[in-house]
Amino acid sequence: MSTGIEQMKELGVQRIYVISPYVHDDEEVMDVRYEEALRACGKLLIEGFHPLSVIVHCHPIAKVFDLPRGRQFWEDYDNTFITWAQAGYVLCFDYWWTSRGSKEDIHELWSQKKPVFYSDPMNHVP
Repeated sequence: MSTGIEQMKELGVQRIYVISPYVHDDEEVMDVRYEEALRACGKLLIEGFHPLSVIVHCHPIAKVFDLPRGRQFWEDYDNTFITWAQAGYVLCFDYWWTSRGSKEDIHELWSQKKPVFYSDPMNHVP
């Protein structure tokens, strides 16, 4: 079975909307989730992709300006980049399937008839 990375390469996908859980009651958990997404985006860049993670882009902005962290505030912003992307890429960390925002991002990609690929859950990185 090929990985999401291999499948995206085979299809010529470059612009990737990176999906990962973020919101949590504990600020330190959100910091860890930001770091995980940051590392994954770096690895995707090395692989030749053009990843965009709103977590990576907006976590520092949200902290500096004390912006809301939930999907409701960010939904239009997120959907702008989902429209830009050719595909979605889910970072399958242990808790990804419990994330409401991740599920909504996946459904938005599907509604735009865009493929969604998944990272290797055993490696926790692409």
